[in-house]
Amino acid sequence: MLNVVILEGRLTKDPEVISLQNGNKIAKLSIVHNRSYKDANQQWITQAHYFDVVITNYLASSDFLSSLTKGTRIVLQGSLRQERWQDKEGRNRSRVVLYTDKISVSRSHGDSKEQAEVEEIQLPAEAKAVVPEDDDIPF
Repeated sequence: MLNVVILEGRLTKDPEVISLQNGNKIAKLSIVHNRSYKDANQQWITQAHYFDVVITNYLASSDFLSSLTKGTRIVLQGSLRQERWQDKEGRNRSRVVLYTDKISVSRSHGDSKEQAEVEEIQLPAEAKAVVPEDDDIPF
């Protein structure tokens, strides 16, 4: 089955890099994507949609992440994964997370429609197969 997502947004905070017990690293971040449309009265409405993102091994270990700060506009490509757990009250909980294997960073200023300079980083083929087990994810 096909599970590919491309998502653009701005970082809501600096990435958090976490070292797992097995020595691998992951980075957690969150982005906001603003969707604008006209309602029935022709008034512009903007909705903010928030997405959780996990970056594994190679990208999480790279110096590239240090250039990502709150507000940076990025384009992510990866796949969706549903995480399930029980909360303290024993209720079943779940969320959908984007696991990323490709990141593009826009170096434009503001929301200009001009062509932006883009820096792209992608996992090498041998690194894509490394995905942490559910027990290794500390959330």
